[in-house]
Amino acid sequence: MDFVMVLLIPVIVTAALCVMFQDRTIKEIPTAVYLGDNSSLSRKIVGHFDDSETFDIRYYTSSPYEIEELIEKGDVNFGLVIPDNFERDIKSQKQTRVLTVIDASRLAIASAAKIKSFEILMSVKAGALVQLLQAKLSLNSQQALHTALAVDIKSRLLYNELRDYKSFLMPGIMAGILQSGLAMAAAASRRREMEGPREVLFRIGYYWALGFSSLVINIAMLVIVFGVPLRGSAGAAIALSAAFALCVSAMGIAISCVVKNSLTCAQAAAVLFLPNTMLSGYTWPLGAMPQAYETAGRFIPYTRYAESLRDIMIKGASQSLNLDIVYILLAACAALAAALLFAIKKPQGLSGKLEIDTTKRSIAILTAGPIFFTLLFGGIYLNDYYNSIPFAVSDNDNSQLSRMVVSQFERSEKYELVGYADSPAELKTMLDAKKAHIGLYIPAGFEKDVKALKSPTAAVIVDGSNIAVANNAQAKASEILSTISAAGSIKAMEAKGFMPETALNLAKVINIESRNLYDPKLTYKMYMMPGFIIILVQQLFMSALTPKLLDRSRISFNAAGFSLLGALVYSLCMLVGRHALGMDFTGSIAVASFYVFLMLIALSGVAAIIAFSLGDALRATQLCMMLSMPTFLTAGYVWPLEQFNPALRAIVGAVWPAMYAVSPIRDVLVKNVPLGQFKGELLSLLAFGIAWGAAGYYVSKRTGHIKKRSAGGAGSDGGAA
Repeated sequence: MDFVMVLLIPVIVTAALCVMFQDRTIKEIPTAVYLGDNSSLSRKIVGHFDDSETFDIRYYTSSPYEIEELIEKGDVNFGLVIPDNFERDIKSQKQTRVLTVIDASRLAIASAAKIKSFEILMSVKAGALVQLLQAKLSLNSQQALHTALAVDIKSRLLYNELRDYKSFLMPGIMAGILQSGLAMAAAASRRREMEGPREVLFRIGYYWALGFSSLVINIAMLVIVFGVPLRGSAGAAIALSAAFALCVSAMGIAISCVVKNSLTCAQAAAVLFLPNTMLSGYTWPLGAMPQAYETAGRFIPYTRYAESLRDIMIKGASQSLNLDIVYILLAACAALAAALLFAIKKPQGLSGKLEIDTTKRSIAILTAGPIFFTLLFGGIYLNDYYNSIPFAVSDNDNSQLSRMVVSQFERSEKYELVGYADSPAELKTMLDAKKAHIGLYIPAGFEKDVKALKSPTAAVIVDGSNIAVANNAQAKASEILSTISAAGSIKAMEAKGFMPETALNLAKVINIESRNLYDPKLTYKMYMMPGFIIILVQQLFMSALTPKLLDRSRISFNAAGFSLLGALVYSLCMLVGRHALGMDFTGSIAVASFYVFLMLIALSGVAAIIAFSLGDALRATQLCMMLSMPTFLTAGYVWPLEQFNPALRAIVGAVWPAMYAVSPIRDVLVKNVPLGQFKGELLSLLAFGIAWGAAGYYVSKRTGHIKKRSAGGAGSDGGAA
């Protein structure tokens, strides 16, 4: 089981996730268009969207309201509304608008669609204004372009120019999965009633070698097989991995020295290590969390390891590498000291002080666990946005206009000015050192060139190693600079003789509006929490049920009882989310919980196969807890199912039912979609439950489980052995 958890499962899951992220970026977003004005300009706009690999136009609707209906049904995730008389209004200098409609319940898709649609529409708007200026002022194309674009806005995404999710996520996800397996294996490894310091050191050395080997194998596979870049030193990655493997091994062994029962140790390790990926700030940044979470997150060894490893691989170097290695080694020494102290002072551990019987433990796990983690993780996403993003400025003009540009960023709650740089190179150095996440470059002669209609370039430089931060930072920066550019265009047109009102109408001849359905703020908590708590309930259900299946013969009764309990606990968690954590669910929590019940019932056969095949509560629990992160990532929640490799999608759907339940349950809660809309998913869930239930019954008969129990066979706690 040690080799399965630390070597085999991480390698298989890493490979599967890399195949899942093979497209690297979100592509072919299902799109609907309302073409109220079938003019050449309207068709040109649609053509830009159709030519982009980000969008896939599947529907042309007869009214704007049909777009919302298609989004509600899940047929499309993005809509484009071009109003009636669009081209005619532009030519007559009447303000008109283009509306984008976004399904905000799917945040990865929404972010990609929002950024790309804004880029396309801003280009269209500039082109339309250029044509108007040529017609009204008889300007040549170059003069009209400089008038329309008073400021040329450039945006550069460093280190991850394509917004590659594979490079962004996989180093940390791989480490998180491996860390959980290594910690649980080490924590459950105690084999003797009493052991001394020598045995403790031997066990730490064994698990360090196992964990370190697995980290090296997985990193090599990411780089060599799946093309994740390793721009930095392989030696640095190896040294960092060696320290991290030692730290996790020592912490796992320390847990095993405190508690005698191996099953309790494995469960304790899972509770301590599984949440690290979310608490570390690897995806949702620490700076966006409440202060207490941010402080706690910086003390987690995984935080130091995952961030430094990603920097080595994507950026080419980690500025904090030496400090991170020292910190991780200090944490390892502290865990080692605790393990040795217990080995010397209390060689039997705390014995029975932390032990409860199987039934009480299982019910406690499934009842208290989800509620605790709902409150814990809900706190992570308590802030709707990542505000006060550190930004730096290289103002090489220092004019009234350049200072005004900087002040626009300072006045926005999105940014916090942390320093000035003398050159773009120094600006990049500040980003490398993580003193800032975004840099603003204003060239010399900026104000003079604006007045002379030379369209000077203002550049936004973004650290793209964390896509969540980059998307957040870049979107608002583009809005600010676009507004400033429009103001410059208005002044330029006034200088050409236009009345202020006419210049304003021309500059705003196309208004770009965006409507985010279901979650207007595009918050992470509305997106992440419904699905993540489902997976948490699922894994705690599995780890609670498998020991009970080995403990008694009432298989169907236990499966139904724990499924019902899991569904009730999920409903309680969602009520906590709605009333205590600000999750504005519009759908029925009761309907969502009923769907959770169906999913857990379908999983009972898998639980039976795991329990009866392994024949040991400890091993079954370890395996079940290892599946939490992989099942969440492959459920179509983080990465859309449409983007999956078809073969991988078929395999995942055959071995685990989460893809038939997690996204529908989210849609029930967030979009208030009726259950009848998920007939296909419900039938798939039913087929899965029947097939795996029959397989579970067959395995139980083959292993003689029912016969043994009826004869009063094996003991109640496989972990105690």
